[in-house]
Amino acid sequence: MATQYSTLLKIALPTQGELSGSWGNVVNDNITKMVEEAIAGTATINTWSTNSATLSTANGTTAESRNAILNLTDTSTSLSGAATVIVPTLSKTFIVKNGTAQTVTVKTSSGTGVAITAGETCFVYCDGTNVVEAVNRVAGNFDIGGNLTVAGNATVTGTTTFNGGTITLGDANTDNIVFGGEVDSNIIPDDDGAYDLGSASKEWKDIYIDGSAYIDGLAEDMLVATDKKILFRDSAIFINSSADGQLDIDADTEVEITTTTVDLNGNLDVSGTSTLTGNVTLGGQLRMPDNTASKLLIADGTSYEEKAVGDLSEISTVANDDVFLAVDTSGGGLKKIARSTIVAGLATSGAIANVVEDSTPQLGGNLDMNGNDIVTTSNATIDLAPNGTGTVVVRGNTNSGRIVFNCESNSHGQTLASQPHSAAVTNTMLLPAGSSSTLVSLISTDTLTNKTLTSPVLNTATVGTSIVPASADGATLGTASAEFSDLFLADGGTIQFGNDQDVTLTHVADTGLLLNAASVVQFRDSAINIGSPADGDLDINADDEIELNSTLIDINGAVDISGATTVGGILKTDDTTEATSTTDGSLQTDGGLSVVKDAVFGDDVMLLSDSAVLKFGADSDVTLTHAADTSLTCNLMMAATTFEPSADTAAGDNAAIGYTSAEGLILTGQGSSTDVTIKNDADATVASIATGTTIFTMNDDVGVSGRAVGHVTTDNDGSFDLAVGNDFKCTTAGNLTLTFTNAAAGQSGNIMFINGSNHTISAHADVAINADVLTTISASGTYHLAYYCSAASGNNTILVSASAALT
Repeated sequence: MATQYSTLLKIALPTQGELSGSWGNVVNDNITKMVEEAIAGTATINTWSTNSATLSTANGTTAESRNAILNLTDTSTSLSGAATVIVPTLSKTFIVKNGTAQTVTVKTSSGTGVAITAGETCFVYCDGTNVVEAVNRVAGNFDIGGNLTVAGNATVTGTTTFNGGTITLGDANTDNIVFGGEVDSNIIPDDDGAYDLGSASKEWKDIYIDGSAYIDGLAEDMLVATDKKILFRDSAIFINSSADGQLDIDADTEVEITTTTVDLNGNLDVSGTSTLTGNVTLGGQLRMPDNTASKLLIADGTSYEEKAVGDLSEISTVANDDVFLAVDTSGGGLKKIARSTIVAGLATSGAIANVVEDSTPQLGGNLDMNGNDIVTTSNATIDLAPNGTGTVVVRGNTNSGRIVFNCESNSHGQTLASQPHSAAVTNTMLLPAGSSSTLVSLISTDTLTNKTLTSPVLNTATVGTSIVPASADGATLGTASAEFSDLFLADGGTIQFGNDQDVTLTHVADTGLLLNAASVVQFRDSAINIGSPADGDLDINADDEIELNSTLIDINGAVDISGATTVGGILKTDDTTEATSTTDGSLQTDGGLSVVKDAVFGDDVMLLSDSAVLKFGADSDVTLTHAADTSLTCNLMMAATTFEPSADTAAGDNAAIGYTSAEGLILTGQGSSTDVTIKNDADATVASIATGTTIFTMNDDVGVSGRAVGHVTTDNDGSFDLAVGNDFKCTTAGNLTLTFTNAAAGQSGNIMFINGSNHTISAHADVAINADVLTTISASGTYHLAYYCSAASGNNTILVSASAALT
């Protein structure tokens, strides 16, 4: 047996009795050097294709992928961006030094990998699928003699001590420094007054200090929280804002403001006694305590108080020397005037003693009733007479305008109100014409007589007696476009037709509808009708034909048919029907049906018995027997020119022939070992389909007189599913590994293999292929690959060969 090679390192595995006289060379060249290369060898990767490099593999000779150290360089500056190094999908460790100017990811062709930034050296390994970092934890102490650079996150569990030197956190003000724990010491700046805590654009949020704060000055506004105070000496002396918009200054005894001028641009609210030792100059109005209109500020000998004119003491009699206050309209301001002057002025101006003396009185302002009524005497009427087109307006205030009509005892009343403002209506409501009447409302129960409603809408109307048209034959119930839905009549209700009600349709309670004796139901004209000319008779009359289209006609009495009868549906008679004489075209029933001549059925023929038998011939030599809920059985062969199934077969059918428009003829079986068996005239099996499978087995040679064309599956990732088919077409888009899945022993096939652009082709462990063949098909070109499965699974079980490049 020829020398084999190990799967992982491709080291020679000579067999017993082989290499006589040449062991030294094999051990040195194919084993020792290979082990040395795997343990301490360095491979310099400096050739890149489209930012990618695939490590070479070889049996018993030097190969890039066997080396322990990978030195990545780019002396010709071939890399234009992030690069990829493809290692074999085999377990192996690597020390990778990235000497390029790009980030390089070390990975397998189809797995994940480790990204190594420029200038880094990493320890990685392939686990047979993916490339992962070799070290992510140090169990013991870890001493670093030089600098430590961490490109990712660093998590330190335990106490961390930095002795001496300068600790720099971040290299820009955009870096984030997060303290997850608490500071257990003083924080003291290196120089006094040299460094800031925060900045004008990045302030600290809240500062909590349990002690004294020493601040040389405030360069920005300071906001005190809503319910907090600034205290002086103790908690009784403070400044705070107890409500939005309000500033409170509180002290035990006194708040002293020592300044030459206090400028208040708002209102001054003093709840206690104010002592003013200097002059008070008002630049605006002097407000009363409650700022109530029409009050005077009156001195009572002690202080000034607000007084309404109505609250002043009243003089019961007016003396000649009593005076009034009056406004001098000539520009003299507020002055006093003597009673005698007023009386004298009234006497000279045609003064009146009572309003009744003025025949054309006019109001200079609103008339205030002062809680009194406008009344008349001697049953006189109060007239409101607007001029011309003027109206009497009852204005609204907090509610809409209202007029209340009281009863004669004034103990209750009815209110006439306008619609609210939200209704936004302006309209005119006319009172009814005619004699005296009463208005009806939405909720009152009233009787309306002799009223004409045009196009009314009645929702659930209740009729007390009758609905009568205005004249005979003068109104319809509904129209051709607006029909009533349902009509409900009481027990015994009638529908009467005609001016003299000669045709009636009467409800017979719990039974049906009764048409009066002399009437018929007509169709098209008077010759086609259904009626009862005599008690017990029902006549169905037609000019030409009476057609009964029904699946079942049940006649429980005698049938007298004088002419030929064509039955388009099912004709059934009971067992008690008496026989009648038989003539051509007649119907005879005597517990059955006998037809002397041909019977024409335009529709179904029903045999009701579960074991009914259809017999043919004078001696009934051919029978068709019904098995209930199962099948029809013919006792002899059923011959036909063609047999056409009308539907598909079901999954549980024992044996059936079905049909669909898409699939055509379907043959279905359900056997214990095979579902379908095809036999020849010698009862020998030609072909079969095993039970529950889709495997079609031919028992002998297959002869094809025309072409035999197989199904070609396109699969461009190099992983061929042999359960899909035998023949494949593969066009590479990158480096790939030939892989075969779902193989069956003895299966073979062909692959049209197109390498699009010098993509490196490797093989799965299951594939037995010459290394030179892999090198050949790794070059651009079109190749013919043939494969044969020696077993369903296992290493080197898929035998693959390839042609030279065809194009």
